[in-house]
Amino acid sequence: MTVFSIMRIFRFFLIALLFAAHAVAGDLRFQPPSSPLNFGDFSANDDIFGNIGRGDPELLTVSLTPESGTIAAGTPFRLILALSHHGDGYTYWTNPGGPGVGTRVKWTLPEGFTVSEPEWPTPERYANGGMNFYIYKGKASLVYTVTPPAELRPGEKLTFKGEVDAQVCTPRSCVPTRLPVEAEVLAAEVPGAVSPVAKSAVAALPGEARGWRFEAADADGALVIALRPLDGANPEPGEIHFFDSRSNPFVDSQLAQRLEQAEGALWLRLPRLPGPARAGENLIGHIRAENGWLAGGENPGSFRIDLPVAAEGEGLPPGLQPAVERRVWALFAFAFLGGLLLNVMPCVFPVIGLKIMGFAKQAHRERRTVFLHGLAYTGGVLLCFWALALVVITMGRGWGAQLQSEWFLFALCHIFLIMSMNMAGVFEVGAGVAGAGTRAWPRERG
Repeated sequence: MTVFSIMRIFRFFLIALLFAAHAVAGDLRFQPPSSPLNFGDFSANDDIFGNIGRGDPELLTVSLTPESGTIAAGTPFRLILALSHHGDGYTYWTNPGGPGVGTRVKWTLPEGFTVSEPEWPTPERYANGGMNFYIYKGKASLVYTVTPPAELRPGEKLTFKGEVDAQVCTPRSCVPTRLPVEAEVLAAEVPGAVSPVAKSAVAALPGEARGWRFEAADADGALVIALRPLDGANPEPGEIHFFDSRSNPFVDSQLAQRLEQAEGALWLRLPRLPGPARAGENLIGHIRAENGWLAGGENPGSFRIDLPVAAEGEGLPPGLQPAVERRVWALFAFAFLGGLLLNVMPCVFPVIGLKIMGFAKQAHRERRTVFLHGLAYTGGVLLCFWALALVVITMGRGWGAQLQSEWFLFALCHIFLIMSMNMAGVFEVGAGVAGAGTRAWPRERG
């Protein structure tokens, strides 16, 4: 490598560092992690790629409030995590609906204390970029139940700390954010009175169903919830929507839910995500009525439901019985058509000519050699996509979530920078491998 080439490489990296410095001072807000990454510390539910931003107080502020200033040994109490979204900022529900990550907290508790998973208020539906999401805007509160140990010293001051891990978004972009929270309480003989803040947060949570009876059944690739009115039910509940809160949802949030009326009941048809029915697993989530569920005074808008799913078609009225035959061949036909359409994409179309030239060059080769070449090519493509699918499944994240990480984008920019330098002739990578492949191919017979 000549001195001139080394200088060109140096200039390229200098430009890249200048862009990185601009990103540090600008919107990306890079922040180095507080400790070296240890991939052994991550579980399938951890976000390896994100959660390194400092947070933007113009979009989200958080606070932690105990339901009472004093607590008693062995008596559970609540901590209220208040999320205040500003401007057009929003965060995600436990099931984001589309690509996204629900808000989580990493707790630092006094010795002997345990904390539950959060109770979530019902989110709102939000459409952006042709996809549906479940989000919070404005003010929302997550409720955690904390259990103290059996013994506490009266008068002892106890501090509860947490690191809120949220994906804060606007209609244009998302920023993984970490924000610290802290709350203090005093140990006493008896717990204190519940604060208005805690009462309001608990009241905003969906309660157990009343005034209605809910049942679930499988119906030809969809799930159907039967809504049967009882005494006190609102006869005009309006639009109804079910929010699936399972970590592995049954319901496809990207497709419409259809409400029908038959035999004195309402029937909500839910589009099921692909995959076989999971025996013994219930349909769990929130179900919201636009006009509320009950007639008269108190009228809750949402209920929390946990329903066993009846066998396919069981208990459904005739109009909702499975009637559509599953045509697997049609699914394969549409998949094949989609593959053909992908050939006109800008990243594929220019290569078609090269492939045709490759086919023409192979025309006079042995049939077995050509077949093995095609088999190896197909196998390589399948193995690559299976490997990507395995990574996504292992991480428990949708493909594309890594693009919300500043560090991933930073690394990706440098990879493309190095590739462009290689293509510009600054240096060559892979020439030896390509030459080996050419030499391995049988020579043309004269």
